[in-house]
Amino acid sequence: EGSEKFKEGFIEKMLDYFRMKRAKMICGHLGNKGKVLDIGCGNGKFLSFVKNQGDFEIYGIEPEGGSAKRAAKIPGIHLKTGVLEKNDFAAQSFDAAVFCHGRAAADIGDHRTPSERFRTPKRYGARKMKR
Repeated sequence: EGSEKFKEGFIEKMLDYFRMKRAKMICGHLGNKGKVLDIGCGNGKFLSFVKNQGDFEIYGIEPEGGSAKRAAKIPGIHLKTGVLEKNDFAAQSFDAAVFCHGRAAADIGDHRTPSERFRTPKRYGARKMKR
């Protein structure tokens, strides 16, 4: 358990391409340093790509299961296994928060804005980025 879901075949390479593209886009806004949170981080590969872009602290939240076990193996990751809860992080703790596939990792019935809810982006507030 905890081995890759798609191995190193075509699908995983394609997913890695989009993870890397998203990591470069986020890091392009931040420069070469910052704290990034990924809510619903899956196997943590996106965060590993972020980490490789510069001096980044990486944080992930993923419900218990195989993906969380894979994410825990990413060097330097601060991983919370479970769901995002109201007071997990202090206000303005992160330079960026990513919420692409995190429905299972957060209570989506909360209608506050992402900036209010996740108490995260220090500099930019909430921003929707196109893929």
